[in-house]
Amino acid sequence: LEDIEQLLLRKLQKFPEIITQTAENFSPNIISNYLFELSQIFNSFYEAVPILKETDSAKQNIRIKIIIGTAQVLKNGLNLLGIPAPEEMWHHKPEFVYDVIPAATSGPRFRGDKLREDEG
Repeated sequence: LEDIEQLLLRKLQKFPEIITQTAENFSPNIISNYLFELSQIFNSFYEAVPILKETDSAKQNIRIKIIIGTAQVLKNGLNLLGIPAPEEMWHHKPEFVYDVIPAATSGPRFRGDKLREDEG
């Protein structure tokens, strides 16, 4: 893994600890600061490493999973603060997510809001 990928994964791993600190200290700013820092690291990650242009499919899949994990942590953190996550993050996932990450083992796959029956 690249250094920026490791940094982002370490930051994601701290989320449960951040929630505990927030609850113990009654300080929602701890989550706010964490989410801001996470967003900055994610932005650096997204600029630094190729995702769609990555030729190694294993690396590409890991990076896609990092993106999905980061989005989920951001959504959860915002929810804890009482802030709804932007709908675009959840209802209009980038099409590459559906093309790169294989569906279960069979059956139709979803692409955004459309069912893709041509793949199974």
